[in-house]
Amino acid sequence: MKNSFLRFSVLLLTVSCLCPALSFAQTDSVIVMGRIYHLSARLYRESPTVLVSRNNILQASRELVRPAPLAVDGSFRVALPLIFPQEEMYFNYGRISTAFLASAGTLTIEIDADSLFTASVPFRFGALMHR
Repeated sequence: MKNSFLRFSVLLLTVSCLCPALSFAQTDSVIVMGRIYHLSARLYRESPTVLVSRNNILQASRELVRPAPLAVDGSFRVALPLIFPQEEMYFNYGRISTAFLASAGTLTIEIDADSLFTASVPFRFGALMHR
């Protein structure tokens, strides 16, 4: 009886020490969603997906690239896990690329395909951060 109580106490102590450590192991993620307005059939054929990548100059082995297929209306959605509270990310569509800083939450990117190469600001960003 005494031996089983000792085993139970050790098991309970081990579980209580591991539970807080396991709860902090969860990673946050960023959801990148948006739309390419005035998407023509030619542009869609050239590039039917957008690429969103997570980069870290200090940890190049942890680079992650996720493709997001374009819907017929030009919308897209992709989720990427974050290692750090804020991370450098890149958005690529065809020959267009931009860098941005992301944190946990939802980020929206809107592009007008008609003025993609003529506008001084071709991207519109919006965000909803989670805490």
